[in-house]
Amino acid sequence: MGSSASIKLKCPKDYDKDNFAMILKLYDHLDSNGDQVIETAELKDIASLHINNNITEISNLKIKENEDYKYKLGQTKLKYEKDKVELKLLNEGNIEKINNSKKIKDECIVTKIKYLNNLTEEQKCLTFLKVVSCDGKHIDFWKFFEYMKTRTRDIKNIE
Repeated sequence: MGSSASIKLKCPKDYDKDNFAMILKLYDHLDSNGDQVIETAELKDIASLHINNNITEISNLKIKENEDYKYKLGQTKLKYEKDKVELKLLNEGNIEKINNSKKIKDECIVTKIKYLNNLTEEQKCLTFLKVVSCDGKHIDFWKFFEYMKTRTRDIKNIE
């Protein structure tokens, strides 16, 4: 065994004394010739243990990484399913709004058509004058022109 020169070493204040004693004993064992230098030949057992421990740590890291991967993948799939349900509900709500809006617009159109169909001749004239007149009594040419310029096909329908 070593010369136990390591016995002169003191345990750090914040470290367990029993563990420190085990480390000293191992060091003395490794320093079999007592020269305070651990030779390569003296290291082979602890070096093998060190490598095996590294392999174990790396293997455990791989296991943890696989678990993290599966967890993250599972969380992503759960979020996708949740988002899909929320998006479906949002879409259904939007479709319902569109359908309700169309129904209201259709009802307004039907009401407007009924109203226009029930106008008297005098009411029809007043309604037309509102579009092509400045004073509600006389036709203004330029307002009339703006009104008619996209309706020239209707001119032949006027008696």
